[in-house]
Amino acid sequence: MRHFFQLAILLFTFSVSRSQTSSLKKSPSNSQLSNVFDKYVQGAMPLWKVPGLAVAVVKDGRVIFKKGYGVTELGKSSAFDTSTLSICASTTKAMTAVCVGMLVDEGKLKWSDKVSDVLPEFKINDAYTASQITIRDILTHNAGLGNADWLWIVQNDDNDILRRMQYLTPTYSIRSSFIYQNLMYGVAGKVIEKLSGKKWENFITERLFQPLGMNHTYATYSFSIKEVNRISPHFMITDTVKVIPYIDYPGVSSAGAVWSCVDDKASG
Repeated sequence: MRHFFQLAILLFTFSVSRSQTSSLKKSPSNSQLSNVFDKYVQGAMPLWKVPGLAVAVVKDGRVIFKKGYGVTELGKSSAFDTSTLSICASTTKAMTAVCVGMLVDEGKLKWSDKVSDVLPEFKINDAYTASQITIRDILTHNAGLGNADWLWIVQNDDNDILRRMQYLTPTYSIRSSFIYQNLMYGVAGKVIEKLSGKKWENFITERLFQPLGMNHTYATYSFSIKEVNRISPHFMITDTVKVIPYIDYPGVSSAGAVWSCVDDKASG
């Protein structure tokens, strides 16, 4: 009986091994997968009416696919490649949170610290709520403040935006709900400035981009102005994509001002 079980195990192991080998042989190669993905991206572009884009796929720390598509501006022939600068917009927020995390790691700040203790000038139109808002709250969109985007759209000075926030009344009790916030990430930028002695754009450049070798990633539009290979803004107007002027909003740079390219994003 013991020999029977040993034989059965050997046969089962051999069967599984053959099955796995057969499965591996049938698996598509990396080049086949790249071709399929390449066609998928090309097929999606007209559906989304995208003039151009670049894509990188990173697996296990290695870039396995990287390619640019289309043009940087409709009506022109400049190719959108992997070194083309695009605005990162609100993915900037994740980078700002990393910068705050650096200050936490250095013992200069705690996630639970009250913002008003770091920035006494931080106020909203509810003294109690303002006194309870923590560093974690300004990064997680649950501090009680409404959207209030008009404030930074019409006012581009970060100090004046911070001052004018005292007139904003909370729309829900702190940590009871969620409203996406650009203003609070502007406050995070001011926290970084206060504790580091450097403007947010200089801190993120020196502490994040440069150490990672991201030499074509810029904290603001003005920092990136020398780069020629960049996108032009586009907007859907009555179902037609058109080129529009770029509008900068330096008052909340820490919420959405970074410019970068796929080459830097994939390697950084």
